[in-house]
Amino acid sequence: MAYIIPMSNSVAPSPTDPVPDASNAKLRLVEAATSLFGEHGIEGVALKDILERAGQKNQSAVQYHFGSKDGLVAAALKARFLAIDARRAAMLAGLETLDRESQRALVLRATVEPIVVEAESHSQGPLYVRFVAQALQRSDQLIQTHILSDAHAGFKAVMAALARERKGPVSREELAQRIRMTMHLTMTAIADWVAHDFGPHSREDLISRLAAANAALLL
Repeated sequence: MAYIIPMSNSVAPSPTDPVPDASNAKLRLVEAATSLFGEHGIEGVALKDILERAGQKNQSAVQYHFGSKDGLVAAALKARFLAIDARRAAMLAGLETLDRESQRALVLRATVEPIVVEAESHSQGPLYVRFVAQALQRSDQLIQTHILSDAHAGFKAVMAALARERKGPVSREELAQRIRMTMHLTMTAIADWVAHDFGPHSREDLISRLAAANAALLL
């Protein structure tokens, strides 16, 4: 069954979308790490490169603020995902006012559009998406802890809405696998779209196709 994915009125790309204030050392390190991880991959970046990009002369700054490189990876993942999740929650704020078919379509769109908006909204957006696509291949536990957490209201709302639509019971393990597959597909496809200068497919084509693919995985 094909779903008509409605355009969202609550989330729109904006070149002035807020980004974290980089005025203090900790946030400068997160911003530097996000850029470098997106450019060169997580394994291709040394701590000294991050310190240099952040303008940080204290060689123990990463250990002081994050404990380790993995701690910095986790902080960089979480920093932008909070904004993505807030957009997702905003998209679903009026979900109960829609008919069932429109609810389902909007929920599926919410699995994709907030990430596309992140890629479009500011200079680090494309780098963040590429970074997350790489991180997904590095550690399932990292993603489970910092991205798929039930503490994120938008993600939790999506999962609850999809559970109401799902045909038959799904084990916890099976659902976790489906979510990982959805994340891999969505992030990799958006990263590829960004790498090709936001083409060849249009923004709306990308969102609609990924939402349809996510329906097959999550429902």
